[in-house]
Amino acid sequence: MGSVISIIDESTILRLSLARKLRQIGYTVYEFATIDEWLSITTVIENTNLLILDVKDIGSDAIIHLQMIRRNTMTKAIPILFLSNESHVQHVKEIIQLGISDFVLKPVQQDDLIARVQSLLPLATIMLPVDDLLEMELVKARRGNHYPLSLLLFFLEERRPGQRFIIAEQFQRDCKLHLRITDIPFITGDYMGLLLPFTAKKFVPTVMNKVTAFMNKSYYLYFLPIRWMSVSYPDDLQSASELFNLIHSRSQQATPIELQTFKS
Repeated sequence: MGSVISIIDESTILRLSLARKLRQIGYTVYEFATIDEWLSITTVIENTNLLILDVKDIGSDAIIHLQMIRRNTMTKAIPILFLSNESHVQHVKEIIQLGISDFVLKPVQQDDLIARVQSLLPLATIMLPVDDLLEMELVKARRGNHYPLSLLLFFLEERRPGQRFIIAEQFQRDCKLHLRITDIPFITGDYMGLLLPFTAKKFVPTVMNKVTAFMNKSYYLYFLPIRWMSVSYPDDLQSASELFNLIHSRSQQATPIELQTFKS
């Protein structure tokens, strides 16, 4: 099965039209009239790679629904493409702060909307449950006579909605091209990350030199400043749950990456 898209739209005609077009391209599409309907079907939620949420007005109900999605452990990491007729700056800012991936003002041409969908869907391949991923690698590290494991986190300044997820796809490609095949890039709603099995803390600067080298390209400049931090096993953490405490306590101390492009 290809990428799975869930559409929530009260308008049956618009919902069916968009779903038909997406299916023709090759996506698996589920349609719902309300968020409650979508949340009631666990098997669909578990497989959804992108949620298209069409809301006429960005009022209190829309805010509450987004909060429900982001607080639900099963749905909080799903990218959201938000469509609305409303363009009030403060309201749009509020929904962006709730973690939507992109905002589209209606009316919009269907081909343009499809392009936005395609720009967001690569995120599905790298949007991983970080705690599960890290715990799995920690278990393997302990079984392998406690081999070292390091984690790099990159905090980005997003200049426009959805930009972080576009850059994440490029970040994944760069990591695969320039780093080891065992290194695992990922992204969450707040930061990009790089999991480095068999990498002791003392070798983290070497990896960062490689990362900085491929970040010296124009498409990363939209996110300046990019700040980074690292944690390592067994030096800094013993379990996945400790990671999030470390992120919370150290994120404000993250170090800005100095890119050559901006040197005078």
